Amino acid sequence: YQANLEHDKRKVEALYPALIWLAIATYMNFQIGFWADDAYNKLKIGGASIKAMRMLVMDTVNQLTPQGEQRYDVARVMKIADVQCNEAIRMSFTSIFSLFQSIFQ
Repeated sequence: YQANLEHDKRKVEALYPALIWLAIATYMNFQIGFWADDAYNKLKIGGASIKAMRMLVMDTVNQLTPQGEQRYDVARVMKIADVQCNEAIRMSFTSIFSLFQSIFQ
């Protein structure tokens, strides 16, 4: 019985490094998830960093032909494009953070 107990003890001791690495990986996963959530919460979607991107999109959308200007109200087109641009930026950032979160989990 004593020899069998020593053998089992050696088997358990052989697993210690794997258990330590598992604990470290779990801790790192938690820290990366916390960092990603914190970075997502600090995003300023309507901030100055997005202004240039929005202006480029709006300049492209605003290039209506004369027939298009007669057919569609330019102010309404600009408002719709602005809302859609904000939503696209918000969704792309959300998708990127969701992707990173799923990778690290």
